[in-house]
Amino acid sequence: MYDKFLDKCNLDKQLLQTNLFGWIELIENEKLNKAIKSLKIEDQIFVSNIVKTCKMQQELAKTYDVTQQYVSKRFNRILKRLKKLMEG
Repeated sequence: MYDKFLDKCNLDKQLLQTNLFGWIELIENEKLNKAIKSLKIEDQIFVSNIVKTCKMQQELAKTYDVTQQYVSKRFNRILKRLKKLMEG
């Protein structure tokens, strides 16, 4: 049984590493999974970069060559959209 668990963990890790959107497939909450998949591709990429790199807003701002405030506003807009999608 332990070996099967390890295989699953390795598969999950491999999926995350090989695909920018792999983490979305690992979301067990069906509403959240569907909500994220329904975002515009640009927003999915933005959120995926946050999840996969675990960067702070300041670091993301440098990556995107924008201000930290822009990153914060965009992230908050996406969160509001996700909440709305999950309610509906």
